[in-house]
Amino acid sequence: MKSFIRRLRAAIKQNRLDQDNRRWQRVRERKKVQEEVSTRRRFMQHELVAVIQKREHAKDTLLDSTEHTTRAKLAVLRRHVSHLSGLDPESPSVPYKYPGVKKIISESRDVARALEREKKALREVREAEIELTEISSQIAKREAADRRLQTVAALKQAREFYKHTPLYARVPEAESVFERLLFDERHPEGKALAKWTKSVEGKGLRGERKKAFSPRIVVEYIRAFIAGFISEHRIPSSLAVPYLQILLERSLIRRLWSVLAPLLNSPRVDLEVIKLKEQIQWLSLLSESEMGIAPPFRKPSEEKRKEANKRKSDASSRPYHNAISCLEESSSLTTPTDILQGMMHCARHIYVTSKSYATIHRAREGHKHTSEPNEVGADYFFPILVYVVTHGDMLSLPRAVRIIRLLGPCNRGGLGSPRAGQGMPKNSGIFPGMFLSSSSEEMYYMTTVEGALHFALTAKPSDFANGSSPLTSRKISSAPSQADSLTQPQTTTLMTSSKTSLPSPSDLPESPDTCLPESSNTCLPESPDTCLPESSNTCRLKSIVSTRSPPGLDESPNMGQQPKDH
Repeated sequence: MKSFIRRLRAAIKQNRLDQDNRRWQRVRERKKVQEEVSTRRRFMQHELVAVIQKREHAKDTLLDSTEHTTRAKLAVLRRHVSHLSGLDPESPSVPYKYPGVKKIISESRDVARALEREKKALREVREAEIELTEISSQIAKREAADRRLQTVAALKQAREFYKHTPLYARVPEAESVFERLLFDERHPEGKALAKWTKSVEGKGLRGERKKAFSPRIVVEYIRAFIAGFISEHRIPSSLAVPYLQILLERSLIRRLWSVLAPLLNSPRVDLEVIKLKEQIQWLSLLSESEMGIAPPFRKPSEEKRKEANKRKSDASSRPYHNAISCLEESSSLTTPTDILQGMMHCARHIYVTSKSYATIHRAREGHKHTSEPNEVGADYFFPILVYVVTHGDMLSLPRAVRIIRLLGPCNRGGLGSPRAGQGMPKNSGIFPGMFLSSSSEEMYYMTTVEGALHFALTAKPSDFANGSSPLTSRKISSAPSQADSLTQPQTTTLMTSSKTSLPSPSDLPESPDTCLPESSNTCLPESPDTCLPESSNTCRLKSIVSTRSPPGLDESPNMGQQPKDH
């Protein structure tokens, strides 16, 4: 038995040594290949310089040969003219016909030798140009291969990073690779983007000038650019979706920000930011019970009075502080995919936190209230989301909503998707197929966030007077303060009927950003502030408070998206 254990340990030790040797061998081989590639690159660069010098020397020789040929022709003509000027017109040796200039030049041996030298120099120039073209092509192919290797390495790094990190988080090292490709005009991608950006900036976008580009052109160009990038660099599908599209989207939005900024900076957004700042000043003072959150989903506290006093100073002591922090971070993003992923991650935080609150509440109360819900449905989710929106720094949320309106996916076409019949899917935004989950799930939570934002903008203090809440089915028996709401959680249940005090679509204010009538299929407005699809934005507020549960969302706090093979 002991001998078997010794042999087993020896085998394990030998196996580890073999693995280490193979690993170091791969490292040495990789280093050797890198050195060979570097040496080959330096050799090709030196060869390129030599060929360029050879071509320039051949051009100088050609110029000298051309000048020598011209001088030889001129000397022949001068000798012929001087010979003719020395003859007597009455002399019998004067010919009746004089030969032409071309014949005189062609009969000269000096001119013939000069022409041979000129032709030889011309052949050398052409050969040098052909050689230069071949070397330049080889260097371009090698640079393209290097760019592909750098891109694939950056995508693999992003895939490892996003295994345990939300998809809206930044990857500076991986993004810097795409920054160099898109912002450096020495690369083909940078040249194409610079040329197109100058063209759009020169003519302007619709809304600034009468005859200008439509916002749709920006969306379709970015979509075509990403498709061409994937095809040109032969990116595997497992890396192209979603990692390449996420990183390229961030770089492209930054590269084209001068074009998109006039669209995203709307006067209505500025007014909404000012209004939201005023509303949050008093909405943030409302407690969970005053906001209409069901008792099982309110935060239980061990030091209730003490925590109520320090709620403003300590952000981590706030109920649903993870969801609030996530939505604050998401609202400051500038790309549609990052914003949607951040909002979905905020919803995950709400589900996980509310479930933990309900578990503690059920364990504390026992079976006193059997009718109370154990899980968050659509009716219970919306008051929590309103609480999250009104208890954080959400001044960037109106701008994030506008980014999704213009560049995100929509159901019936709009500024973010092409018209039907153009060969593009209707549900696609900038990038078809890039969104990780179904478009309905993403737009569901986007619509709920927009509904919560609209509620925060239109709410009045009188709606919460006398202990009532517009998000509950009946008046609360007593209007507790922030501290009392923690000591005595209310048992008022939320309604499950279709009646609700939320604003209907007809109550929405008329503005350039309101949606089109249902019978309208127009997707290309005269200004970028019009034509919002009915299925997105606040026109779907009724779906927020529907009794059905939201589309499948994992309750587990999965911080990242596991890579999938396509």
